[in-house]
Amino acid sequence: MAIDPIWWEEHGTGREMDFHLDLESSSWTILLNYVYNAMLEDE
Repeated sequence: MAIDPIWWEEHGTGREMDFHLDLESSSWTILLNYVYNAMLEDE
C-alpha cells in the first residue's frame, strides 16, 4: 500500500491473510488465481 496509495484508494484495501504455500496446496492455487484475476482487471 505504501508503494502506490492512489491505486489502493481506487481499487480497495489490503487484507490480512494466512496461506499455506506448499506447491500443491489449495491456498497456493487460490492465491495464484486471485493475483491473475486482479491483474486482468487492471488492463
